[in-house]
Parts: sequence; C-alpha cells; structure tokens
Amino acid sequence: MIANNLEPFEPTHPGKLLKAELECCNISQKQLAMDMGVSYTVLNDIVRGKRPVNTKFALLCEKALNIPAYLLLRLQTGNAASKLQGALENFKKGIPNNSYSTEELDGYSMKLNELLESLQKETINE
Repeated sequence: MIANNLEPFEPTHPGKLLKAELECCNISQKQLAMDMGVSYTVLNDIVRGKRPVNTKFALLCEKALNIPAYLLLRLQTGNAASKLQGALENFKKGIPNNSYSTEELDGYSMKLNELLESLQKETINE
C-alpha cells in the first residue's frame, strides 16, 4: 500500500480550469480578454495562478465561456483558504512569513476557521 507516499491535497486555482477550457475551445487568452472586456494582463495573471478570481471576473467568464461563476468562486475560496492555512501552520511553527503580520494571521485564523466550518456545512447539505 502506498499510503505513506501520498501527496498533500492542494486545491486547484481557477486559472487552471480557465487554461484547460481555453485550450479545449481553441481560444487565445488575448481573444477571451477582448471578449470579456478585461485586460490581457489580468486574464494571463489569473490563468497562471498569480491573481485571484473575483465575483465580477467570474460572472464575465460565465457569460463568455459558460463556466458557472459559483464554480470559479468556490475554487478560488478553496485555494485562498489553503494558502492561508499553510501560512498559519508555518506561523505556529515559528517559520517567518513575509506575506502576513502576526496580527493579520491571528485575525485570519479566526476567519479561516469560520470559513472552513461554513464550507463543511455546505458540503454536508449538498
């Protein structure tokens, strides 16, 4: 059994889904950016996982690509929560973090716990 060799789960950034959809539909990022009315740089940053998806962008994607906005937003929430959880775990271990101050991590810790609880409730109710 390979249970000892399991890789930790890492949520998918919504940009990976967008990249796959663009490739499947043979649409260039430049063309999609023009169709959506967003800058190429914004779209490219999202596709590369360097920028988060917000509600407005998700709705534009839904209109242009027929990808449900809620799906992109759920992927983004899971990705952000995972990154924050990793930062919090490192903080508790004493590993320095350049992205967040101690006060921010304390506040985010409470928000993350609330977010994870609400996501668990949603999953159970589906």
